[in-house]
Amino acid sequence: PDVIISTHFFASVYGIKFKKERTNVKLFVCITDYEIHPIWLFDEVDLYFLPSEFSLRTFKGKNFLITGIPLRKGFLIEFDKNELMKFFNIRTNKLIVLLNLGANSVLPINDAIKFISLFKNELYFLIIAGKDEKRFKIIESFLNKMEVECKLFGFTQEIYKLISICDFSITKAGGLSVSELVYLQKPAIYYKSLPGQEEGNEKFIKEYGLGLIAKNFSQLVKLTKFIIENPDILNYIKKNLSIQKKKMNFLEIKKIVSHETYAL
Repeated sequence: PDVIISTHFFASVYGIKFKKERTNVKLFVCITDYEIHPIWLFDEVDLYFLPSEFSLRTFKGKNFLITGIPLRKGFLIEFDKNELMKFFNIRTNKLIVLLNLGANSVLPINDAIKFISLFKNELYFLIIAGKDEKRFKIIESFLNKMEVECKLFGFTQEIYKLISICDFSITKAGGLSVSELVYLQKPAIYYKSLPGQEEGNEKFIKEYGLGLIAKNFSQLVKLTKFIIENPDILNYIKKNLSIQKKKMNFLEIKKIVSHETYAL
């Protein structure tokens, strides 16, 4: 290659090795979490793409551009929420919450069932069950018995459509998940985030008021009740999200890479 784009620190190591053999090769690194661990940082990197100005607190490199974490093309499409609701045949006056209950879900099935049972009268649920057919059938059977107002999906590539419909989401603070919700200006309760990079991402969320943080199931329930009783909090968070979205310019990465390849 003439240009290498790394999205992981392991890949950067191999990019650096390749640069030693071909000195004209450009190595760009796109950092995918908001708080930056030193393991990402190498002098040999030509340019870093950073998630946020918040990242500068832990970034010790020289050459950088703040772009946000890049997203797939579907997130760039502006959808009309009412049209999407017609498309998915959703009719409700309730707040719509998005739950991803796939294999890597922050909500184990038992917690998810308790949560849905507690709020089935107050919320409409968009539920993603993932690829596991057994998991899908367990969730489907429960939903049918409880007569929950919801739409159940298996694995989907069109997560951006479901995020566009929801009023808020329950997820963990992975870098990409945060980026998706910021770009679509959707509030979330970030639940049981992992130590390390996800807790670092929570610092970004807290700093700019981009969502709510729940460390355990009891806190998740309290925060959900708080949203239901005080829905204006969602508008407050959306205002903060809109400010951050304006700072996301990941299409600039495409311009820079194109410029470098054209210049060869």
